[in-house]
Amino acid sequence: MKCISEAARDLKPGGIQKIIVYSKFSSNGLMLWILHGFLKFKFFLSQEEIVFKYLESSGTKCYSNKEFKKNIRRFFLEVKTIKKYAGLGDLLSMPP
Repeated sequence: MKCISEAARDLKPGGIQKIIVYSKFSSNGLMLWILHGFLKFKFFLSQEEIVFKYLESSGTKCYSNKEFKKNIRRFFLEVKTIKKYAGLGDLLSMPP
């Protein structure tokens, strides 16, 4: 959440910041869990752990709406809206 603290520091009063984060519950996350968890008999690995290890670069984090809002409030920011969009990975139109 270091990037959020930097964005909050630079944001002018009344300003709007748009942030893109990975959702904890996504078809891409489920696909990765099937490939790296289920098919390797690692049934107890969470989607969060799988995303951390295998999505894009190591260390990628994902959040539920509730977790994201909680983290945003730590920086005295307010969440106006949360919208979910399906990316190429979620549409399964690219290889894992």
